Amino acid sequence: MNLLSFDPYSKTGFAICRICKSSVHQSGSHYCQGCAYKKGICAMCGKKVLDTKNYKQTSV
Repeated sequence: MNLLSFDPYSKTGFAICRICKSSVHQSGSHYCQGCAYKKGICAMCGKKVLDTKNYKQTSV
C-alpha cells in the first residue's frame, strides 16, 4: 500500500501538524490549514508563500 494513500478505516488516516499537533486534512501535508494560513506557508512543503509581516492575520 502506498504511504500517501487514504485509508478511511484506519485510526491514523492523516498525519499530525508539526506546529499545533492537530490532524491535517490532506494526505501528504505536514501542516494543518490554520497553521499554514497563520504562518503564510504551504501546508504540504512548508515553504514561505506569503509575507505576513504587514498583515493582520486572524483565523476566525
